[in-house]
Amino acid sequence: ESARRQRHATMAWLGLCGGGTLTAFNYISPGCSFYEAHFLGGCARVPPRPECAAPAAAHRTTHRLGVIVPYRGGGLATHATLSHFCERSSARGGICHAGSGGGSVGAGAAARVLLVNQTGSAPFNRGALANIGFELLSRGERLDYLAVHDVDRVPAVDNASCAGAISGYYLFPGATPRVLHPKSYTGGVLVIAASVYRAVNGFSNAFWGWGHEDNELFGRLRWCGLVPRQGKNLDACMVHEHCQQCKHSTAAVRVEDTAALLHETRNIALLQRRLDSPQAAMATDGIRQVSYEAEGRPRRVRCGSCRLQVIDVSLDDAAAAAAAVAQSPTRPCVADSSELDDGCDAPVDVSKVPAGVIDEARRALSRRASFVRVAAASRARVLHNYRYEVDMEVVMGGAGRVALQRVAVCDHAWQREEMRERYGVPRYTALWRAAVSHNPGNGSSDPANLRKSHRPVSGRRLEAGGMSPHIQIVRRFRYRGPFACDIVR
Repeated sequence: ESARRQRHATMAWLGLCGGGTLTAFNYISPGCSFYEAHFLGGCARVPPRPECAAPAAAHRTTHRLGVIVPYRGGGLATHATLSHFCERSSARGGICHAGSGGGSVGAGAAARVLLVNQTGSAPFNRGALANIGFELLSRGERLDYLAVHDVDRVPAVDNASCAGAISGYYLFPGATPRVLHPKSYTGGVLVIAASVYRAVNGFSNAFWGWGHEDNELFGRLRWCGLVPRQGKNLDACMVHEHCQQCKHSTAAVRVEDTAALLHETRNIALLQRRLDSPQAAMATDGIRQVSYEAEGRPRRVRCGSCRLQVIDVSLDDAAAAAAAVAQSPTRPCVADSSELDDGCDAPVDVSKVPAGVIDEARRALSRRASFVRVAAASRARVLHNYRYEVDMEVVMGGAGRVALQRVAVCDHAWQREEMRERYGVPRYTALWRAAVSHNPGNGSSDPANLRKSHRPVSGRRLEAGGMSPHIQIVRRFRYRGPFACDIVR
């Protein structure tokens, strides 16, 4: 739920949940949005690569569809979202009417719906659940293509003008996958040939928590020369059930969002690293490497007229192995925008801190503090932003007492200048100010000694010389940025 709120906060600002689309998604060239150009490594378009070519399939007049619904939660029979999915999917024109002579996927086609329910305590992993569903549906019966279907995406079957768009969306896509709209990449509802899904090794299994496994799959398909195409008129005809919640969400950081923010931050770092060479991840991370434990056999669950089966799976062992790597004390943390720069706190050489960050930090000092110099700094990625923590040596009031004050500053490095001007968000924004001193009885408050023990409020590094700084946030500033910029640990 925390991840969903953060996702809604992000999407609401980006204009994906009702309302108009903001300038950020205006197309800068045919078939290329600003988001793809700046967040997904550019807009390269290449011819289909032979490395991704699937074996030639026999010519068929009908194709068998498998629908995979990644899911998490108990009480399937009473879950409101699942009930709504079943109701809409069972109505005329819904996906469950495949093979009814004019249904969603054409006469004679057969659709099987498999809900892959993640149990246990591991963070949600949509990509791994989709891979598990594909593996299970590929056993026994023939599978020609699949729809990876979010449970909160439902066709607008009560809108007569959408009938053509919905029926066309679930048709066999051929070699080119089909997506909801140009900005969904491979999220929401992806329709893709089984041979293509197998050729790119499916989704990555490495994206825990909400977000960006769909963008990573988009990178694989783009590298293969198989950029998905948009389903016609699906912006309005495939309803996002929670869209009203999007409009009322905010990007405010809440303590309960900490885990969700950290997971998504790590996912963004991993995605940006992999966009450079999608083919490397295709070989080592996907369907063939998915690790899970099935809890019993698939079972039928009442879902209107849907032929729905449910399989419970645990990813706890895989999550524990991934967490052990991410949290290893020997794993480096560097402020270099790489996969290692994933929400951890990295020291930054003072000379490399942007001048705008220092200027904003100085403006946030208390009125009685006279700036002397920057003593130390650190940086951490938070979603698409960077949060700097700057320690400044100051002289307090007329008494001439020397002290340290720490100011956290958000750097909206990803955001275009015209976007910042339009929405009134500056490049650099102060988040909070803290007083820094030794714990009582720990000796001198000389800034030279304090610098030895500098570590960020949310850092993981050990203090030097056995000294532990006492850090107390004394003022929080209003933050109006579109993305969260502080992870509270």
